[in-house]
Amino acid sequence: MDRLLELKAAFRHLVEDTEKCTTLISASGNSAPDKAKARKLIKRIKDENFWTKIERNLLRPFAIAANAIQSDNCRLDTSLLIIANLYRIHFQSVTIDAWVRAAILKSLAKCWQKADRNIFILAVVFNPYIRSKTFNPSNQISAPGRIWLLVRAAFTRFSKGQ
Repeated sequence: MDRLLELKAAFRHLVEDTEKCTTLISASGNSAPDKAKARKLIKRIKDENFWTKIERNLLRPFAIAANAIQSDNCRLDTSLLIIANLYRIHFQSVTIDAWVRAAILKSLAKCWQKADRNIFILAVVFNPYIRSKTFNPSNQISAPGRIWLLVRAAFTRFSKGQ
């Protein structure tokens, strides 16, 4: 995103002339959907609101999150809550475009699939200020028996079965 903002002037210069825009549209391909996509992209580049959204709504929360996660006293539950907050800000925000929302959701889903979810859940549950308040009461994870199964599995894994 930083690089995109660095290239803002170049992109704006590229689309400032109608003749250049016509050339760009014709270079996008022969099909109508390709030309429509090129027109939409040119319109987005010309839109100052687009650049403001990227600068304010996307970068600042990521910068704050990066600083918090890199701190010496960052815990596992803090990391998960930061990721959840980024999800809340960007995915549920009505101020960002649908394509940005889709890209963020895809990235978060990919990270969550690779993560050891049970350990993250336990980290949040063991936080004395949060416990299981963050989970929906009707969700299975809120049941003490389910939490006990997660604790037992984690202990067995970390103690190598001993």
